[in-house]
Amino acid sequence: MPSGEELEAYYGKHFNYSWYQQRLYLKKAQAWHRWRRMKFRFKKRGIQPGNFLDIGCGHGMFVQAAARSGWKATGWDYPSDATAYAKNVLGLNIVEDELIAAVKSGKVGEGQFDFITSWHCLEHVSKPVEFLSYATRLLKRAEK
Repeated sequence: MPSGEELEAYYGKHFNYSWYQQRLYLKKAQAWHRWRRMKFRFKKRGIQPGNFLDIGCGHGMFVQAAARSGWKATGWDYPSDATAYAKNVLGLNIVEDELIAAVKSGKVGEGQFDFITSWHCLEHVSKPVEFLSYATRLLKRAEK
């Protein structure tokens, strides 16, 4: 399995994000559709907007949909052309770092988020159990 540093280097320098850029309208439609499904679930369960994190945010379309719906939305991904687009073009709050390193360094805080999503991300990490453990630390604890 590649190390976190190897994955970061690969996604930042070798992964071809131009395919996504050429299909930007498709990515927007995909994000809209995913968010529509999430909004339905939130409404059904009475979940109100709060702090939201999308792990593996890429171009940030899903993060943008969350922000437009009233969530304080943050995206996380390895630094790349896609995250640069999310930050510089869409103006989103994006954390660019390996997730475990971002938690350890305090770039994202434990117990900071009310809701976390991750679409097609887990298969890209070198230590999935440790990754999920750190992602779980980012969730606020339920009140008893």
